[in-house]
Amino acid sequence: MSQAISKTEKDPDQEFEILRGRHQKLYQEVNQMIQDMTEIQRREYLIQVNKLIDDIKDFIPEIALIDEYIWVNTIALQWQTIFSSILNNSRDIRHEIQSLAAKKNLLAPSSPKVFSRRDVELQAFYLGQNRIIRKLLKNPHLVFQYFPSTPEEKEADWRDACTYLSLDILEGKLDFFSGIQPGLYEALEYAWLEDIKKYKAYFEWEQLDRNWNEEECIRKRYYFNACDQISHRFLDPHSRLPVRCFKNVKSYIESQYFSGGMLDLDKAKKLTVRKAYRQWERNRNSKQIENWRLAEQYVQEFYRNIIPAVEEHDESSIVCLSKLFRWDESSDNLSYLTNCFEAAIFIYFVEAIEI
Repeated sequence: MSQAISKTEKDPDQEFEILRGRHQKLYQEVNQMIQDMTEIQRREYLIQVNKLIDDIKDFIPEIALIDEYIWVNTIALQWQTIFSSILNNSRDIRHEIQSLAAKKNLLAPSSPKVFSRRDVELQAFYLGQNRIIRKLLKNPHLVFQYFPSTPEEKEADWRDACTYLSLDILEGKLDFFSGIQPGLYEALEYAWLEDIKKYKAYFEWEQLDRNWNEEECIRKRYYFNACDQISHRFLDPHSRLPVRCFKNVKSYIESQYFSGGMLDLDKAKKLTVRKAYRQWERNRNSKQIENWRLAEQYVQEFYRNIIPAVEEHDESSIVCLSKLFRWDESSDNLSYLTNCFEAAIFIYFVEAIEI
């Protein structure tokens, strides 16, 4: 964490150099690292940047040189672009800094500064830079022309979007039947129920503005609270939709994974591969056969039982499905392989029973 500037210890020249160094470091990080940051890292980064902006505002009354004046106006536009287009933060940095800097307008004729050609060239450079930044502010979509995403970054963005969508579906903020088109069922398959619990735990912590570095037992409390809330949705009878609303879901399942009215493991191979890889991610072992066995077991138990459970209220099918969602610490616990499409089907259509 960057240290705050103490005006009693540093003269204005020292303050300016320190501020410029902090700005360069954080600005380079946002260009190089922002796409790879976790939510926690992004929050810590934002804290550092906000502190930098506040320190720059405190420094503005000390400005005495034209270079310093131009610099604070330039970085105001730079950080406004980052906040608006990349960090999705509503802070109006440009107004905060430039309104203060306007009171120290060293470009006025009364300034004792004697301009050289170098001063004019430098001002032209900054004006050109500001022109480009203003263009980006008015047309945020152009950011991707200057900072194109890699295929890996696009894939990560897609997975995150699927996770956010899935959380809204599982919590009931977005209706599974009327809130999304059937073409989005596949998007729910890219999000995992276990990840949803972790996202929800983080969001609840963030709303309370707590320190994520606090004791592990406190962090776990957020996670267990999230688990309890999601589990309640599985058992809540008010979450259920009429069986007639199951038509689109059934059609999707049969078109993707069934042949002749029965589960076809060849058609479900892509789904099984994702679950086998998920199992490998969990244990990081090389037991490919075992990983595949557990993934295939899940696919068979879920998709052979889900339609009878919904349409016939078959108790044995409901019990089998309920066991899939029950979490325990065993290495062959299958709830870790549940995607959010499967979780949503259970929440919205299966008359759950406690086992």
